[in-house]
Amino acid sequence: MNVASIISEPLDIHGIGSKADRKARVLELLDLVGLDRNAGTRYPHEFSGGQRQRFGIALSPSSLLPGLGVCHSGDRSHKEKATHRADW
Repeated sequence: MNVASIISEPLDIHGIGSKADRKARVLELLDLVGLDRNAGTRYPHEFSGGQRQRFGIALSPSSLLPGLGVCHSGDRSHKEKATHRADW
């Protein structure tokens, strides 16, 4: 499975959004964690260790629960992109 398929799998399983909505969410998540939009066509073994960590963040429960806060210990530019703030 490529990265986009892996990230969208929880959304598919839980029936969240249409196929187009899920694709848009995957692209948004890749962007939020600092990966190129075309990274979704690649396979996990093609990424460096740091990129795999970002991929893992995109795969985190925040993909299902946008209000859940998730952050990582990367540099500030990516930390700000990868942090979701709770709106509740």
